Amino acid sequence: MVNGKNSLLERLRKAVAPDFTVEREIASGGMGTVFLGHDNRLARPVAIKVLRPDFATADWVERFLREARALASLSHPNIVPIFRADERNGLLYYVMEYMQGETLASLLARGPLSLVEVLRLGDELLSALETAHRVVIHRDIKPSNIFIREGRAVLTDFGIARPSGDSSSSLTEQGSRIGTPGYMAPEQQAGDAVTPRTDLYAVGLVLYEASAGYRLPPLTPVERIPWSPVPRWFRGVLRRALQWEPQDRWPDASGFRQALERVRVRRSRLTPLRVGVMIAMASLVGVAGRETWRSLHPPRPTCPPRADLALLPFKVSGGVSALNGEEFTGLVEAKLDWYGRLVLAPPECRPAPPGRNPPNPDGASKVDYLVEGLVVPRGSGVVLSLTVRQGAQRFESLEIPGDVGQVLSWSQVVADAIVRRVFPSQWDEYHQLAAGSSSNTSLQAWRHYFAGEREFQRDAYNFAKAQYDSALTLDPNFVQAAWRMGIVKRFLREPFEEYLKEFLEQHPNLPAQYRNLAQALLEPVLSNRFALYKETVSNFPGDGYARFVYADELFHRGPLIGMALDSALAQFDSAVKIEPYLDQMPAYDHLLYGYLRLGLRAQADTALDHRVQIRPSGESEDARRRRFLKLAYDFRYRPSLAGLKVWALGLIADSAMLEGAGRYERLGSSFDIPNAMEPLGRVLVRKGTLPYAKANGYMGIGLGYMMMGRPMAALPRLDSAAALYSRPDQEGRPTPPVFRPVDRLLEQAEWRVMPGVLGLPGISDREVSWGLRTLDSIVQGGRSAPRAAFALAAEAFHRGDTTAALRYSGIVARLASANPGVARLSLLLTAMQVAARGRLDSAIALSQPLLTYGPHGALVDPFSRSVLYLRGAEWLRATREDDVADLALLWYQNSDNGIEGWPQWQLEPGEVDNMLGVYARLLRAEAAIARGDTTTACPLLQRVLELWEQAEPGMAPLKQRAEQAAKGCHR
Repeated sequence: MVNGKNSLLERLRKAVAPDFTVEREIASGGMGTVFLGHDNRLARPVAIKVLRPDFATADWVERFLREARALASLSHPNIVPIFRADERNGLLYYVMEYMQGETLASLLARGPLSLVEVLRLGDELLSALETAHRVVIHRDIKPSNIFIREGRAVLTDFGIARPSGDSSSSLTEQGSRIGTPGYMAPEQQAGDAVTPRTDLYAVGLVLYEASAGYRLPPLTPVERIPWSPVPRWFRGVLRRALQWEPQDRWPDASGFRQALERVRVRRSRLTPLRVGVMIAMASLVGVAGRETWRSLHPPRPTCPPRADLALLPFKVSGGVSALNGEEFTGLVEAKLDWYGRLVLAPPECRPAPPGRNPPNPDGASKVDYLVEGLVVPRGSGVVLSLTVRQGAQRFESLEIPGDVGQVLSWSQVVADAIVRRVFPSQWDEYHQLAAGSSSNTSLQAWRHYFAGEREFQRDAYNFAKAQYDSALTLDPNFVQAAWRMGIVKRFLREPFEEYLKEFLEQHPNLPAQYRNLAQALLEPVLSNRFALYKETVSNFPGDGYARFVYADELFHRGPLIGMALDSALAQFDSAVKIEPYLDQMPAYDHLLYGYLRLGLRAQADTALDHRVQIRPSGESEDARRRRFLKLAYDFRYRPSLAGLKVWALGLIADSAMLEGAGRYERLGSSFDIPNAMEPLGRVLVRKGTLPYAKANGYMGIGLGYMMMGRPMAALPRLDSAAALYSRPDQEGRPTPPVFRPVDRLLEQAEWRVMPGVLGLPGISDREVSWGLRTLDSIVQGGRSAPRAAFALAAEAFHRGDTTAALRYSGIVARLASANPGVARLSLLLTAMQVAARGRLDSAIALSQPLLTYGPHGALVDPFSRSVLYLRGAEWLRATREDDVADLALLWYQNSDNGIEGWPQWQLEPGEVDNMLGVYARLLRAEAAIARGDTTTACPLLQRVLELWEQAEPGMAPLKQRAEQAAKGCHR
């Protein structure tokens, strides 16, 4: 079969040469094979579909030609265009636009769309069908045949289309079924005649899936369709589209489209009304108008103060019309930037050309060397004349011949010449690294790479990933795009470790900073990891990207080795200052996140101001993140306004809004805003349609109550979450790929036992006794036995019952050989056993190997990381290592959950850490008071008392300790 494919590839290459170059096969199915090609005349990628020789019967030839004719006759922005159809060397083929980006299917795999997005999708699909139905009926409309290109839906694959008005084509016998079963109308499933209304049924299915987040089972009667995930004013439109009888559906695409427009208009009228209600109510409670977005802060800086080099856009003589001077300059800059040792002034920060006043405009960077260039024809070729100036003096003049048809290799030659002549001391290192970069990457691939860079800076990680992927599709050896792909995977919370390992193996000549960063991301020993980061930013002080990656790691995992959260914020601030001309939206996200958590309002104001100045990317995830950050700010500093926003969300929430709420609700514990978790959780519980969505709501409410000192109120909600997480969706709807059913009884029992072990009182003796009995029954057998035995051993050590502790520790030790995570639990219990015997130094040494990081969590029990750090701090304090004990207690500032993905499903270690953070602050404050450090203690105590303001009576002992300690703050 491989030889057959190669033979077809070679035949096609000969057939389409010299107009097109054929690179490789990209898809195969049905009657045709699709190859990636290149239009040599217009310098653009194309897709070439060829009829497979084994399908070259008269009927299939006619069907293939019909598809080509259908596409060629359709000119519409939402239909993939065809450029040429021909027959050569015995092959039938046609050339069409190469669709880059992602399909609707891959977009929906990440969650449903908002109502606005669904309406826009429907409008574009139906607009395409208005045109298409004059000629053909598509018959295979489904998400995988819809590309999303630059935010626009494009309909593809007319391979089984049939002429409109032809209900008895000889190419499809009566009774045959052609199409995709999950998206067929009833008449199509039955093999009956199809009409344009058959396509409208498929559009209805697609729009339902986009709105609800899951696909309906085939041929679901309209009266059995669950409509709750669909916004109310949209249901009637879809109900008519999904009628079984064709005559009961919308008469044509135009009528369907007009109905969607009426929904859009109705929604646009309702939204201002609700906004007005919110504003009016906000005014009543004295919130609206009290706070506005700060206008007193200076605008964010846009240029670095100095740079090694600035390239003015190369000018192009009128005799060289085929070259884009700006793009050529950008390629040269990209080659220099990859080296990493040189600071380049960005386009908007370049000084003015010599002779222009002022020579150094306000805000422009001061540069050591300024490069000008002019491309002129010479003989049969062209030459780039470069002038390098140092201040007002001419430093160097160069002439570099080139070929406008080989602009990529020419740009590398230009970059090499600049380094060799202007920075000779760096030439050897630069040349070695340049030899390992992608010199043969296509211009189109570079364009995708640059687009990915822009999207990443605007927090549009999915858009960035699609652009990097397109670049790598065109050139799998494109090292810059491959490196950025690894980083964006990490920011999307996708598995990235294996990818980075392969990346390091495939690219041995990486620049030092990128090799160090990749190795650091894979280093499990956190002290070694951060040593690599420090070395990198020290050696490359002008590399803002390296500092940003370091800051991000420091933000999420630095506190696990005693590196305070404010040290990460300082690194983010440095990264912004190094490259202030970039959007830096991810940096401002983290700065706002951190300042909110630390309660630094003035700094949070500035970060939010800068964040909202950046133009939105248009990506749905960016919009969700932006809304949540504003809401988080309000919950911390303007809770009444935040409450109104959540009330409005409860009124108008559609499936996409609920998806966003579910994704961010439980981050409230990490942002230190537990007061946000109850109202958002109630919206999910009340309006969520899937069990895991409701479970997330209950879990968020329970965690919020625990942080606010209300454990008895938390237990019923946590029980409900565990019950829902323990069973699959009874209605057969899909559950997330990372979803793993939990042991309901185990989790309910742990919530009754482990808070007391960790130092939090308040759970009644009756509930604790039930938890202990339940854990003991689980220990008798089953996959949850190690966790249950660990909890019982930890509880016994806490009570001082070493006999029971050793018995349960022995059970964990016997099960450790089969599971590395259980082995680590056993090691922690061993350290606790040694500490119980008074050998604290040995206990500290035994626990040190557990202070490592792995993508699946260091320990298999979500409570165990907090046990490790709290017990470790106790042992350090008892050995008089007070400073080190305080650093250990900083662990709660981490925002690492130990797994990929968002905190939406099972309880995660980071959430337990956050919950214990209130207690940890009390411990830190008491230690600070003991050494007379009220500057440290008082802000900690103030926040503890704020969070425990409405604590339950069972929490009185801890609250009284906080109040007693706080008396020293009022003297």
